[in-house]
Amino acid sequence: MPAHARNPTVSPVASVIIPYRNAADTLSACLGTLAAQEGAPPFEVVAVDNNSTDQSVRAVQNFADTHPDLPVRLAAEPTPGPAAARNTGVRAARGGLLLFTDADCLPSPGWVAEMVGHFRETPDVGAISGGIRPKAPGGVVEKFTALYTLPPHRREEIHTQYTLLTGGFQTANLGVPRAVFEKAGGFDPRLFTGEDHDLCRRIYQLGLSIRAVPDALVLHRHRTSLKGMMRQAFGYGRAHAYALRHFVPGAVIVALPWLGTLQSMRPRARVWLDLGQADKKLLLLAALAGVRPLLALLLPLYLARLALAARKRANELRVPLSVSEAAVVPLLMVLKAAALTTGRLRGGLGQRVLCF
Repeated sequence: MPAHARNPTVSPVASVIIPYRNAADTLSACLGTLAAQEGAPPFEVVAVDNNSTDQSVRAVQNFADTHPDLPVRLAAEPTPGPAAARNTGVRAARGGLLLFTDADCLPSPGWVAEMVGHFRETPDVGAISGGIRPKAPGGVVEKFTALYTLPPHRREEIHTQYTLLTGGFQTANLGVPRAVFEKAGGFDPRLFTGEDHDLCRRIYQLGLSIRAVPDALVLHRHRTSLKGMMRQAFGYGRAHAYALRHFVPGAVIVALPWLGTLQSMRPRARVWLDLGQADKKLLLLAALAGVRPLLALLLPLYLARLALAARKRANELRVPLSVSEAAVVPLLMVLKAAALTTGRLRGGLGQRVLCF
């Protein structure tokens, strides 16, 4: 049972579920954005502690005490992992619509109202994925991860299947009706990464669609350290191998340098070769330079192209990126790609799939 609840007689339309572990640096700001929601129907906040050892629990308690008009429910889940914590949050929640976000996210003032409105417009969808944009980042690593992690929805789309490359959405900004969530079986607590894509996959198996919308925005804080960035990329790589083994009946995916991606859903096939990543492109150019030294000129040209592309992307996403910072982006891109490749290889060995 929740350790704390406000306004228990109010029946909320939606429940905002936030799992957290040692999130004292970001949790108060996240909760503050929920207290500032505009035009929202009655909703509650369900904060689930997942073995925090810092002041996170105190931050939630202080927030609940200073915002008596917003129903706040505190819960705890000892099993490690956000999937188990979110499942506990759902059990503690009373709303018919489950809105998931993370402790390092900042929902926009109209987030709850817009998500509820989208479900009322399309009541038959299995889930709605709202827009995710980076919070104004600080250092160059945070700016890089903001540019190349969790890309925003550029337009509204309806998805009907999970293909490894499309159809999976993050719980940083995801709404699911309680009935759909329960019918799909909730989150798999065995998964520490990719549990959100797994839930989307099972929603499609129910014959339902997922609507992706560019609004209902959440601002996301991204990794600020090189170590954190590479650890995240490694985890994503391992999750790719697991998804290749367990999330689809079979697939062959081959991404070729500068030529695009070929994908075929083939039963029992387990091949995912991403040769279009920056680390592999750099190795290819270095190999070509070894055969023909004049081709060594392609190496700096490629790195310059990456820097220019980063500047363009930064302008589109309104992330300030100086010329000197853009010059560092190619190195960060290669390091992140190498960590992702290592995670895929490690995961591929464990899952007995070809994931590289």
